Amino acid sequence: MKLLYRHPVWLACGVHLLCMYIGVTLAASLVQRPPAGFVNPGVYGLPELANALFKWDAHWYTFVAEHGYSKQSIVFFPLFILLIKAVASSGLSYALAGFLVSNVCALITYPLLYRLLRLDFPEQLAIRGLLVYALFPTSFFLQSVYTEPLFLVCTFSCVYLCRRRNWVYAGLWGALAALTRNIGVVLSLFMLYESYRTYGNRIGRAVARLAFLFPLMAFLGFCLYNYRQFGDGFAFLHGQEAWGRQFGLPWSNLWHNMLYISRGVSIFEIGVIADQLLVLVALVCLAAGGFCGVQPSYLLLGGAWLLIPLLSTSTVYPLYSLARFVLVIFPVYFVLAKLPKFWYCAWLLASAAGLIFFTAAFSSWYWIG
Repeated sequence: MKLLYRHPVWLACGVHLLCMYIGVTLAASLVQRPPAGFVNPGVYGLPELANALFKWDAHWYTFVAEHGYSKQSIVFFPLFILLIKAVASSGLSYALAGFLVSNVCALITYPLLYRLLRLDFPEQLAIRGLLVYALFPTSFFLQSVYTEPLFLVCTFSCVYLCRRRNWVYAGLWGALAALTRNIGVVLSLFMLYESYRTYGNRIGRAVARLAFLFPLMAFLGFCLYNYRQFGDGFAFLHGQEAWGRQFGLPWSNLWHNMLYISRGVSIFEIGVIADQLLVLVALVCLAAGGFCGVQPSYLLLGGAWLLIPLLSTSTVYPLYSLARFVLVIFPVYFVLAKLPKFWYCAWLLASAAGLIFFTAAFSSWYWIG
């Protein structure tokens, strides 16, 4: 039996945390940017490492957990906020509660992804995919107070249980994902596709129990909450206007982001370049996934999760936060795991360097996503 400390999950988690530590340490060598955006006045006394990673939306999540929703903050879905509030009720500060929720969830994502990879890949390829995830350039968000780790726990659980034909529990995890991020509602379509693939035209147990509707029902429940609080069932959507977001065609947003970069961006806006590069990586991986043996349902899910934010642009940055949004598109890790050895190693080295640099930049208040 493989020793516990030698399990690939711990290897991946260890190299991720090592790169994070190096990045935070190197942050002092960068030009420091003054705090930008909204800063939660109730955050103070954080440990040094935690304080380095407590930036941007982390302030919003903890503020909403403590003070409740407004028309501007309703854009943040509720599950992550409720968990922060629950943990903070033990006496911890809201900031430390947020870090605890995020980091526990981040740790859980590793064994979940490994088990998901093992459904389709031998151990060697599963380890490869796990390392791609651990060293992804924007994986530092897993250690900050953002929804990504919780969303990935819910998503990996839903997808794994769905593949194992445990429909009801898959639907429940999908519902939790839909209460964490708006794109979680797409898991209803993923489950419907998987149930059709299993049962064909017959009315199977999954469809009979309507488990695939759980994510949609959770999403509609949040819409009902929006209506009761603000008289608008889609207040979370209309509230995006306060953040400078508006509808835009994907190809137009990609083109305008390239033009934005060509005119020159400051070092503080390095995330604009990360947005462009990681969106292109995701597009190539999703296009190539069918040739790499990746499940069609994964590619459809990943495509939808990329398309939805690509339909939204910003008056500030054309691909606003896409570098972070790509982090949850897990089929990318499946495809990159199957690269030839030379290109796989080259990707890991470049990705690890990106993770270290972006961690340092994020810790210095640079905009990454």
